[in-house]
Amino acid sequence: MENRRKFYTGGLWVKHTIGDRYEKICWALDAYNNGFLDEDELKFIIKNGFVSKIYISEGVVKKYKPSDFGTQANLFNEILKGKNNVLGTNVFDICKAVESRGKAYNTKGIIIEHVVPAKVYLGDVKEKYAHKMFTFDYFKKVFDAVSICLVTDGEDVRLSAKRPKSKGKGKYTLVSNMPEGYEDKFIDFPFARYDKVLGAGIEIHGWDIEKGRLKRKTK
Repeated sequence: MENRRKFYTGGLWVKHTIGDRYEKICWALDAYNNGFLDEDELKFIIKNGFVSKIYISEGVVKKYKPSDFGTQANLFNEILKGKNNVLGTNVFDICKAVESRGKAYNTKGIIIEHVVPAKVYLGDVKEKYAHKMFTFDYFKKVFDAVSICLVTDGEDVRLSAKRPKSKGKGKYTLVSNMPEGYEDKFIDFPFARYDKVLGAGIEIHGWDIEKGRLKRKTK
């Protein structure tokens, strides 16, 4: 596959306002629809442009200290304080923090993942854009729903567990899928995967939502 580093957006999203993000994402979607970008290139370019907030599971809060993250300790502290908006935060700094922690302790330890799987929200966005329904207001709804979350490797194993489909054959996991019945409800129920995971669910630190949505514990 062609080296996609030429499309690298990396930390550049951190410099963009929400309006900037919408315009650049629309540019990429238009390029994709006109055959100038393939599926992987589109995903590579815009995925992190949709990320609005950072969360941490209760498991990570209980298991690790901010000092475990070395030079990224201040970033970890900011997340724990509930300052989740990342319009001024480089998502890739978080990745570096997680990766450096893993190398230092010779273990995965912490997994960084999208609260709503990329294939779910990107699939929805591509469809909306193709039908001229991807307005700025709709983008903001997707933007508010799409976050990243740090979970423990044990919690990741639970998300990765194969589960049978209620209809038809085959199995699926919650790594890249929303739970059955929530496939098109990720805007209203972004944390459904954690609530529906096998066992008692995965509690998310700092997730506070309105009546009628999933209830999460707050600290």
